[in-house]
Amino acid sequence: MAANKLINFRCPDDLLNAIETYGREKYPAVPNKRGSIEYDQSKAIRDILISGLEVLTNGEVKIEKQIPAPDNKSDAIAAQIIAQFEERFQKIENALFGE
Repeated sequence: MAANKLINFRCPDDLLNAIETYGREKYPAVPNKRGSIEYDQSKAIRDILISGLEVLTNGEVKIEKQIPAPDNKSDAIAAQIIAQFEERFQKIENALFGE
């Protein structure tokens, strides 16, 4: 089994362009047979994620939590799930970064 896991997510074009620009600058690669990839995507995205988590966990950057007031029962359940996820994610961050 691979030490790294595959992730998949949707990305807006402007963010994707910024990732590509960073990747081409920091991790250039020879175009592959498909000719579309000119940088090491995994290394570029890993750098960005690690740097982002670092500034979030050391307090340099704060993201304000904005959970909308629930309008109905399903919204209340969704808000509760989000709150539980955030709490668990914080525990994982604390375990990873020793806080």
